[in-house]
Amino acid sequence: MARIWKEPRTGHANSHFDLHGYQGLPGHDVSRDVKLLPVYTYCVEVCGFCFRFGSVDQIPPFIEYYSMKIHPSSRLPDSHWLRAEHDVAQRWFERLPGHLRKESKRLRVVKALGEALEQFQKEQNDGNNVC
Repeated sequence: MARIWKEPRTGHANSHFDLHGYQGLPGHDVSRDVKLLPVYTYCVEVCGFCFRFGSVDQIPPFIEYYSMKIHPSSRLPDSHWLRAEHDVAQRWFERLPGHLRKESKRLRVVKALGEALEQFQKEQNDGNNVC
């Protein structure tokens, strides 16, 4: 059973969104100032791992990744390694735990992330309809 919730993002408590691994995902550049834009950390805990997202738009790439049964090689061409440091060249999906790719857990992750996406989008739509 997956746990799905959101929590207000405050100060440095959620500084993990500054990591290079989140760059390139949608919604990375959200404001950290709650007075300007109230932001949340969207959390999905499944199979002993807690996914934390900076925006709802970051969830679909994870669903797409875990929906694939076989993943392509993550090896980068040598030219890419020569231009960047290792932590910059590392992509977001290379930071995910390997045990979640096992078939039974992969299916649970896809289901939980899909439910979370629906729930968070519904909350956003309900909030936008309030005048």
